[in-house]
Amino acid sequence: ITGDTPVRVLILQNGKNVAKNIYFSADSKFQITWKAQTKNKKKNTKIHAKQLKLEVGESAVVSCDSGKLYLMDSKGSQTSLAYQGSFEITRYEDGYALVNVVPIEQYLYGVVQSEMPTYFEPQALRAQAVCARTYIVTRLLGDEIEEYHADVDDSVRYQVYNQIAMDDKIEQ
Repeated sequence: ITGDTPVRVLILQNGKNVAKNIYFSADSKFQITWKAQTKNKKKNTKIHAKQLKLEVGESAVVSCDSGKLYLMDSKGSQTSLAYQGSFEITRYEDGYALVNVVPIEQYLYGVVQSEMPTYFEPQALRAQAVCARTYIVTRLLGDEIEEYHADVDDSVRYQVYNQIAMDDKIEQ
């Protein structure tokens, strides 16, 4: 397992694994790949998962080469922090599941800043990073959320992920 190893994080929607409505966008040009096609979208274009017309069991991948992805509400307001990596949206009988596929290093930034205040001493932040890395490596070897093709979710059930904006102290 290296720093580029992907982690698949199920992004809960109001505490649930799936949601009827998922809206997303990006802060730069982005691509959506599904049903053997790729569509390019302008930055800040709001997309509703229903627009993809996925059948139950089908998925779409949303990627952004030079920017970050985020979730939106039906009115077009951003409702999440920015996400690195890509989104994978899968249609289920009862709605859509959203998985953030992100390199392990980026995942750890999102976990450490969400699990521990950045005003803690650098040694404490390092210890949290070691614990978080050890935990996710063990999760990568499991299959607990296999139904949603995810390694972990973003809640306290695993490790809180991407709930607080990035701070330079975390990267250090």
